[in-house]
Amino acid sequence: MINLRDTFDRVLTESGQYLFTLDNIEVRTHNFVHLIRSTLHDVNKYQPHEAKLFANILGSREHTFTNLTKDNNGNEVGIPSYIPDIFPVRTSGTVPFLLRSQNRIPGTFLEEKLPLPFQYNAPILTVSVSAEYNIDAVFRHTLEVESDADEEDPRKWLMRNMTVQDGDFFNLLTARFMKAVGRSRRAFTIEDLPITVDAAELVSDGKEKEAEAIESLQNNASINIGMGG
Repeated sequence: MINLRDTFDRVLTESGQYLFTLDNIEVRTHNFVHLIRSTLHDVNKYQPHEAKLFANILGSREHTFTNLTKDNNGNEVGIPSYIPDIFPVRTSGTVPFLLRSQNRIPGTFLEEKLPLPFQYNAPILTVSVSAEYNIDAVFRHTLEVESDADEEDPRKWLMRNMTVQDGDFFNLLTARFMKAVGRSRRAFTIEDLPITVDAAELVSDGKEKEAEAIESLQNNASINIGMGG
């Protein structure tokens, strides 16, 4: 999980604009939120967040995910956007009917998973067999403000499933930030410190970095692509 403030500080550093802050840079908070969301839209096309979940689904054979749902590593991931597959790890009986060897005699040959019907309409997963399940889940990256928090506080804007290790996201965001700053920049003075910047060069560098970041996103695409933003 990473917040808007830390994201902004990293982008400032990587774009070479470390003399500035969120208060005196040309890109204001609401502009930066827009840049992040447009970047997340593109990241979700190629690299949505993927996680392994566990659920013990009995009785009604339904499981409801919440914003407090955690993955198998204990990380809070929230409600899945999409579930590509589920796999029961414990059911009643010695050999679940959906695990059968190729010659249909349990335990005599390589066992394979047979199709297991399930339906997912977020946030509810409905299964056909009561069991404990390992769940492959996919999540869209989003930027949201904490409930009942001050929207003016950049530390309260969170990307739940984004971390500092998501280099393609930060590279693309930095490139678009450079373009935005370059297009608005002129010679100016801050606290008697004259700062003159070649705006055209900043835009040009941003465009080049943006193309490289998009190519990297595509080259490192998840198998669960095409989710949109």
